Amino acid sequence: VYVLDNNLPGQTPTNQYIYAFNLNGTPAQIAASRQIIYTVPVPAVDVSAGTYPLASGIALDSAHHQLYFNQFDALTGTNSYVGRLDLTTSSNSNVHASSGGNPALQIFYVGQIPGQGSIAVDGTNVYLGCINGIAGNAGIYAAPRDGSGSVSEIVAISKGDNTFTNGFVSGVVSDPQHHLIYYLTFNAGYVNSHFNLAQNALWAYDTVSHTSRKIGSGYS
Repeated sequence: VYVLDNNLPGQTPTNQYIYAFNLNGTPAQIAASRQIIYTVPVPAVDVSAGTYPLASGIALDSAHHQLYFNQFDALTGTNSYVGRLDLTTSSNSNVHASSGGNPALQIFYVGQIPGQGSIAVDGTNVYLGCINGIAGNAGIYAAPRDGSGSVSEIVAISKGDNTFTNGFVSGVVSDPQHHLIYYLTFNAGYVNSHFNLAQNALWAYDTVSHTSRKIGSGYS
């Protein structure tokens, strides 16, 4: 099992990690098997400014034994990227691997990450459900999973709206068999004092017709 431990700016310590646990054994043995397989780098300029990067989403590709994550740094663009850990290259992340240390890391779309948020992968693409509080943007983004293209927005929930009138975006998942991307939104009442439960909704985006439809809403 893979766990993202994300400390927000202002928290102590500021280190952020991805952990791996071996699920064999008793609960105590599982807990004791914890290994750090990725540490979010924090540039010195970020520390000075009190603005820290966030690795805010992870997605497991179990068929290829790879773990993807979304890392966003509002201050240091080169520290924003889609990361991919090859889990087979380290016994820290795969008990059947012969070598120690952290799994091999590849990075894609450096400087193109639009914000913090969830990540999903399918056989073709990477999908990001991103919020950027500085720019006031929220939406769903897509890019080829092999890093060959660029990150592009497919669903715009808000643009340049720091009160996020249309709410935030959270979870995202791909259903390639039915050419659908499912995503969640939730209201931004604690930002704009407009608590609209209709914005707590589940949506489906059709990658063929390029349209979204609301499946259900009003969740508390």
